[in-house]
Amino acid sequence: MTVSTTYTVSFSLIECSGTPVTEDDWYLFLTQEVSPLLQSFSIRDELDFFDGDPLPSRVLTFVSNEFEDALSIHAIASAYKTRFQQQAVMVNSFASFPEYV
Repeated sequence: MTVSTTYTVSFSLIECSGTPVTEDDWYLFLTQEVSPLLQSFSIRDELDFFDGDPLPSRVLTFVSNEFEDALSIHAIASAYKTRFQQQAVMVNSFASFPEYV
């Protein structure tokens, strides 16, 4: 069994100004920033809470055995933070043992 790293990145769909991130803006971000760096990933909708307020979000999940992919994940988070005026983008990583059954 191989040890991998699973990354999750939480993207708020509301800018700090209160402006929603549109579906078009989201897919443009995926096309320009995520897809060039990651070949296989998944996205799911989520409801996060920040300071007690609910925020619609999307979570990217990516599994890798390569250290360089950690740099790509952080580049993606930084690009989102800048593009959509976020206070923060949460990146979580943990050891995992993925397998296909």
